[in-house]
This record gives sequence, C-alpha cells and structure tokens, in this order.
Amino acid sequence: MKKHTFYALLDRERLNNHQSTSWFGDQCINEYKNAHQRKFWNIFLVLIFLTMGFANSERGYAQTTIVGWDGSVGYYNYAIYDASNGIFRNPYANVGAAGNISISVMETFGGASHASASSWYYPDMTQLVFNDNTETGTWDNGSGTKGWVFRFSSVGYTTLKFSGKMCGWIDNSMGRYGPRDFKLQYSLNGSVWTDIAGGSITGGTANATTYTLLGISNVSLPVICDNTPTVYLRVIMTSNISADGIHSVTTGNSILDGFIVAGTPIPAPPTVTTNAANNLTSTSATLRGAVNANNASTAVTFEYGTTTSYGTTVIANQSPVTGSSVTSVNKAITGLAPSTTYYYRVIGVNSEGTANGSDKTFTTQAPPNNAPTDIALSANSINENVVANSTVGTLSSTDPDAANTFTYTLVAGTGSTDNTSFNINGSSLQISSSPDFETKSSYSVRVRTTDQGSLTYEKAFNITINDVNEAPTDIALSANSINENMAANSVVGTLSSTDPDAANTFTYTLVAGTGDTDNTSFNISGSSLRISNSPNFETKSSYSVRVRTSDQGSLTYEEAFTITINNINETPTDIALSASSINENVVANSTVGTLSSTDPDAANTFTYTLVAGTGSTENSSFNISGSSLRITGSPDFE
Repeated sequence: MKKHTFYALLDRERLNNHQSTSWFGDQCINEYKNAHQRKFWNIFLVLIFLTMGFANSERGYAQTTIVGWDGSVGYYNYAIYDASNGIFRNPYANVGAAGNISISVMETFGGASHASASSWYYPDMTQLVFNDNTETGTWDNGSGTKGWVFRFSSVGYTTLKFSGKMCGWIDNSMGRYGPRDFKLQYSLNGSVWTDIAGGSITGGTANATTYTLLGISNVSLPVICDNTPTVYLRVIMTSNISADGIHSVTTGNSILDGFIVAGTPIPAPPTVTTNAANNLTSTSATLRGAVNANNASTAVTFEYGTTTSYGTTVIANQSPVTGSSVTSVNKAITGLAPSTTYYYRVIGVNSEGTANGSDKTFTTQAPPNNAPTDIALSANSINENVVANSTVGTLSSTDPDAANTFTYTLVAGTGSTDNTSFNINGSSLQISSSPDFETKSSYSVRVRTTDQGSLTYEKAFNITINDVNEAPTDIALSANSINENMAANSVVGTLSSTDPDAANTFTYTLVAGTGDTDNTSFNISGSSLRISNSPNFETKSSYSVRVRTSDQGSLTYEEAFTITINNINETPTDIALSASSINENVVANSTVGTLSSTDPDAANTFTYTLVAGTGSTENSSFNISGSSLRITGSPDFE
C-alpha cells in the first residue's frame, strides 16, 4: 500500500483576510466567526491519503492509483492527484498526465452547478457548490438525474477499482439539506450509463462544527473499462433523502473527498536503453543503461566484449527492475585491457519478452606510466682490436608497462668512469675507438633508460675487453754476424718476437720468400739461428735468410735477415824467396832475393825476421831489409 501524508494548516487570520468567491464560502466564514467570537486558534490536521495497492490474483502485480480527486491540499483550492507522477493538478486545467493517463475535470450534471470550487474549513474535504446567488443549480429533486461525473484514461491498466467518500451539508437554521444517497455508474461514451455492482453510496453529514465522510472502497469496475482511452464514471443520486435521513434534499451542498481509481498495470516487454559508460580507467569501467520494466519483474544484464559478439555477461546492480518507471541501471566491470575498445549493451528480460539495447562502445584508458625497473645489456664484453664504433651489446629495459618505448643515454654518476670511451646508437652500446686489451682490459659506464613518459632508471655496467690472440709484429736476431772459420752449426744469434700478447710463445722456421737466398746454409734450433757449415769470409762474406715466427695460435710474422761473415786475420801459410842463389864475391849486404808470403787474407802485409829453428844454421850470415834477404859478407864460393 502506498501512503501519502499531507499537512494543512487553517488559522483565523487566514480566514479573516480571504476574499470568498461564493456565497457559501462567505457563509462558512461568518458562521465560524460567530461560533468562536474572535478566539485565536490553530488547527493542525494530518490527512493520510492512502492509494490502493491490491494484488492482481492472476499475475501478482500490485495495484497503483490511476487518478484521484482529493480536496486536502491548498486553501480554497480543489486539486487532482495523479498517481503516475505524484503531483497535484488543477481540476479545470484539463491537462494530460505523464505516460498515457489523461485527466479531465470533474463536473456536476443534471442541474447541480459547480460555479466555484472552495475548501471548507475542514481542510481535508473539498466541495463543489452551486451558484447560490442566482439560485440556479441545486440538488433538490435530483434522484436519478443529478450527480457528479468525471472521466479518465485507463490505458495500460486492468482490474480497476473505485473508492470514494461523500457527505451532505445540513444547515437546519437555513433549511439547507444536501443529498445522501448515490450510486456509481460507468460509461464508455458519456451517454449510455451502466450501474456498477457494489457501487451504492450512503454519504455522511457535515455542518459548521463537524463532518462525517462515508462511502465505498475497492469496488471493482467492469472488465470492459480496462485499458481504455476514455472511461466515464458518475455518482448519481438515488433518492431525495437528505444526509441526515430526515429531510428532503433542498439547496444543501454535496461534498466529496478521496475519489480514487486504482488499477493493476498491464505488463509488457521491457523497454531498455544503453547509455554511455563512465568511470573509465585502464582496466575498469561502469556500464550504464535505463530500463522500464513495464510492470513485469525484469532481469537486467549487460553484455560486453571486444567485438559485437560480446562474450561476457554480468548482472546489473539494480536487477531485477520492477514497476513502470524508467530505472537507471549500472554495473562496474574490471579486468579490462588498457587502451582497448569494448562493445556493450543492456538487456532486459521479463515474462512478456526480451529487449536488447543498442550497441555502444567505450575505450579503456592507457595504463598509468610506471618507471623502468632495470636495464639489461645483451653482452658486456668485446674483443680487442675491433673497429671503432663496434657494438658491445644491445640495451633493453624492464618496465611494468609492456608497450613502453625507451631511449638510452650515458650519464654521470657512480660507474661512469669510462663513459667518454663509449657512445649509444639507438639501443646499441658502442665502443668509440678500437680497444686494446694490453692497454686497457676493463671499462665502466653508466646508462640511463628513459621511457616515453620521461620516467627513468640508471645502471652501471662493466665492459670487459677480450684478449684476442694477435699476430706477432716483428722478429729480432740478437746478432747478425759470425766469424769466419766457426765450426759447423755455430749459432749466429737468438731469435725473438714482438707480439701484443706478452705471454705468447713462438716457434721459428726458415721459409721461402724474399731474402731466402741462403736459407739452405742455415738451420734453426729452438730460437737459435745457426750456420750449417763453417764460414769462410774469403769464400762468402754475406748471407741472406728469411725467418718466420709463429705464435701458439698459429699467427705468424716473417722477416729477412742479412748475416755477415766476420773476416778473421789468418796465419800466413808460406814464404817464398824470389832467388835462392847469389854470386860469390858480391859485396856485403847484397840482396839474395825478395821474400813474399802466402796468406788467406789477401790484403795482409808482412814483416820478415830471421828466427832460430830448424834450418837456422847460417842465420848469422844473412840479414833482412824489408822484404829483401841479404848476405851480410861477401860470399866466397871456395
């Protein structure tokens, strides 16, 4: 059951200041003044207006007020209550209510006039009165001819029920007696009327000090009135007996209050609208829609996915939706992919059918940018002797954001000692100059990675130079000359190699090539270059050989050497005398002959002397001058 409570306050000052528009209204005010003789009082009255909420036994849907006429709101104001939107409307405005409910005025008929509408000083009642000044339109002799009529629309409703209360005005001092007995009738055209079972109304009484409202409640209207654009109802007098049951009806007023028509909404398939999603993040969104259950309990879901095939169904927070008003529905969803377009729609299902909302899309936000957490270098060593700007390794970044891109720079900080020896090209760390292990075997650099959102991470790397086996660059021979006449296989000199790799070992061989002319005259033992035969300067004073050094990695170097034979002074091997006889009787110191020497050293010079030894018997008879052998005395053959 719906319950609406209205409060009205009526005070004496308000009555004093009000300008009545009817004779009856003035009469009411005068009677009030006379009865209470300037007393100051307030009446606070609570009117509880109950709208009907009966259940339809077949479908189980609650009833709701379609239209109602109630006089409890506003001083000197008659109003209509429209249950579909909860507002009051002026009865003479002839306006249409929300939805398909059309409300028209309530009228009297049969000569009972309603020249003006006024609230009696019982503010929970409203009366429509005749024009008393002209005495036209009264309730006397109205049985079967006079009453109240009103019309409304019942489109969308079934199982209609009527409730209403009435009373008649009794004023013995003025001889005014309002009617008591009415019956309820309906019509679909406003001219042919049919009694409604249970529609007899015996109203109460009202006077200047008290009132009693009596009537009927929840009287069923015929089925033919269901879901109809225009239905007419009227209460028509059924007797000329006044409300007090004693007099005949004269000019007294008929007062009605709380005339209400309720009905059961007719259910229909739901009406749904897909609304724009909101609360978008990189991984979540709120799906939104609007649903009118059309009076049948409606299960509401959302479908969503990355295509119009959807794939995922979730239940709306407000499901199930009931009633006949539009209800906003929503559902927060999580676990979405960042920067992704999703399709979605709202779906309503009730006993009357299924309704699919239109397809809409939303795109999740890009994920929040997080700073990189690490840098990796694919290789942290490089061989010595590579060309300048050779790549050491490729840089890569670890980042919570998988799709991020990065730039790399060398930056100052811990570990940046050798930054100037390197450069970065894209993601490649390059060594700026050709490295040499023997010069510098290790470097330290500091690298910064920066993502597209300018968030950074820095890390130091040690770069190792690999000691590559390098070819020898020179051969040295400790001596390149040898004395003649040395024994065979005498060592000319010791061979040694120049190599970038200080720890290398070498082997030496005589090889063909430029300068190898005399290779056959030499041999190598270990690192010693030896002459195979005893040399003779006078025979050959110079030799040429070609030597190869090979390191343990088979890298080689070759060089030609010239070997000089040292000319050694050798002993003369013979003495010759140009003449070995002389005539007798020659003068003393006459030359016998000239001495000459035989010597391996052709350029040698000689001196001669007479020496003791075998054959020296006559040495004293001779002398030598230069190379001349002279006889000291004149010889005598005899």
